[in-house]
Amino acid sequence: MSLLIENKLNHLLSSWQENAVITTGWLLQQGYSNQLIKKYCDHGWISKVGQGAYTKLRHKANWVGAVYALIHDLKLPVHLGGPTALELQGMGHNIIFDLTQISFYLFNNSSTKRNLPKWFRENFQNHIYAQYHLFKHEPNLETQSIENLKILVSSPEQAALELLALTPHAFDYEHAAHLIENLHFLRPELLQTLLQECTSIKVKRLFLYLAEKHQLPCFTHLKINQIDLGKGKRVIGQGGEYISAYQISVPKLAEELR
Repeated sequence: MSLLIENKLNHLLSSWQENAVITTGWLLQQGYSNQLIKKYCDHGWISKVGQGAYTKLRHKANWVGAVYALIHDLKLPVHLGGPTALELQGMGHNIIFDLTQISFYLFNNSSTKRNLPKWFRENFQNHIYAQYHLFKHEPNLETQSIENLKILVSSPEQAALELLALTPHAFDYEHAAHLIENLHFLRPELLQTLLQECTSIKVKRLFLYLAEKHQLPCFTHLKINQIDLGKGKRVIGQGGEYISAYQISVPKLAEELR
């Protein structure tokens, strides 16, 4: 191996963030040819995750490193949101965040739908990908360090609304209601903005109903008359109990049926 190729390899391995997945596109941008990438794979210096994605020195790819590649390398408009964001923020109703958890939730809030790459879909089938243009403008995201990788994550306020957007078709209503019940530290000013920006009538009504029912401190600070709650009735799942103040029918919770 020539000195130039060896130096390029050493630079790549020394600058490669632990646990990160990197893509062919990123490697090409950094001056690594397809032939050189193949040589590195053949010698076991880098390992293929799938077509167009790699890990360092036979490391096993995990989903955090893969999400990092979606955001950092591929510049996809995705972030961790809903239940996963709440768990990361320590608001997961006594659920400890665990990389081996059954599923994780990715959101794309842009008005343009984007497919996730095949290597990601095939290797991380435990993801749930929600493409909702849930907010009129840019979502409220925070950067968190997970396994030393900087990942975009929804704020707790946004995550609460994303959670309800998943309910009940992709997330159990009863579980969602209990999660909302424990969100005592939501920031009312940010919630006000997000509720006014939210495009889903169902989400806004359901959040206000649950926030009032569970007496969340943020509720009394909200200016509900400035939030567009639309017209007509909405039904969550099979319904069961009609809440006239918000014109929604919600399922009865198990403890309410006893």
